[in-house]
Amino acid sequence: MSQQHFYNDLLTWLRQLCNLHPLLKVPDNVEVSMRQKDDTKVYFLLNHQNSPLRIQFYKPMHDFLTGNTFSGNYDLQPHGVLVLDEHPGAKA
Repeated sequence: MSQQHFYNDLLTWLRQLCNLHPLLKVPDNVEVSMRQKDDTKVYFLLNHQNSPLRIQFYKPMHDFLTGNTFSGNYDLQPHGVLVLDEHPGAKA
């Protein structure tokens, strides 16, 4: 088993142990930042590339700019921006 597989398995095990589940998966070249006020977390995704990049949503997310809800896959356009929070109906 390679070291990378070991670390991937370890990370998966730790997430399950701590009941941590990712909201989304983004390519390395998408800038992601998060701001929090009280219990509200807002995520900013910036594509600095000249080509679209695929974002994968693990749970529904709400787009502040358009009011849309995203789930599944989404192609963030070249130099595109998303401002997101967890979908209001999706909170545990």
